[in-house]
Amino acid sequence: MPADPAAVRAVRRFVSELNEVRRRLATVPGAGGVAELVRAATSRQVPRTGQLPDGSEYDVHGIGCLIVTPDGHEIDVDVEEDGSATFNPWRIRTFARSVDPDTALELSDLAVACEALAGAGELRALRPDWYATT
Repeated sequence: MPADPAAVRAVRRFVSELNEVRRRLATVPGAGGVAELVRAATSRQVPRTGQLPDGSEYDVHGIGCLIVTPDGHEIDVDVEEDGSATFNPWRIRTFARSVDPDTALELSDLAVACEALAGAGELRALRPDWYATT
């Protein structure tokens, strides 16, 4: 089954905004990136919840972090031991709904889109339904 173009666009937009969050975090002293922020919060060097200089809010949970941009876009990732920020179709759908509440993307369509993008080298497939950027 070919990937739904709307689902592919949603995955690419999620990745784009995740990369933008990474660029912004790289400028924050002591944060450096999503993995570094999670490590700092879990080691109690920074609070588990807070606000970044750009107005984004973060909430470190378990092995991951939810970042809400000033526009209200929700980027939620887990962090692997190697520092990779990972995500699944459910997190992409949550992001898409934070961008447009009327989004009606199905998890199955997002899963197919992720697999297609992994096959094209745009994502790394880590395990069933979990991906990271390349």
